[in-house]
Amino acid sequence: MLGDIIRINRLANGYTVAYFAKQLGVTCSSVYQWETRKVTPSLGMCVKLARMLGVSLDELAEIKPSPVKNALTQLRVIRPDGSIDKKRIEIINTILEAVQDYRMKGDE
Repeated sequence: MLGDIIRINRLANGYTVAYFAKQLGVTCSSVYQWETRKVTPSLGMCVKLARMLGVSLDELAEIKPSPVKNALTQLRVIRPDGSIDKKRIEIINTILEAVQDYRMKGDE
C-alpha cells in the first residue's frame, strides 16, 4: 500500500516525520495520515514524494517492485506483520555511516 511505501522509504532514508513534512511543505499530521492510509496524497504530492524518497512513481504506487522494500524485507526490517523494526534500521544506518567514513578516510 502507498502509505507503507512512504513510511518504509522515509525510515530507510533516515528522515523524521518532522523533517520529511518540512521538506515537502506539509504538516506532520499529513505525513501520519498518508502513512496510516487515512488520506491519499495528491498526484502532485506523489511526484514530490517520489523525488524526495528516491523512488519512481511506479515504485511508490507498487506497480513496479521497490528495491528498497525488497532489501528491507530481506534484512528483516519489515516484520511479517508489516510493521517496521526501528532498531534494525538504526543498526543498518550505523553500519552505512561507518562504511562511508571508512571510504572517506581512504580517499585522504
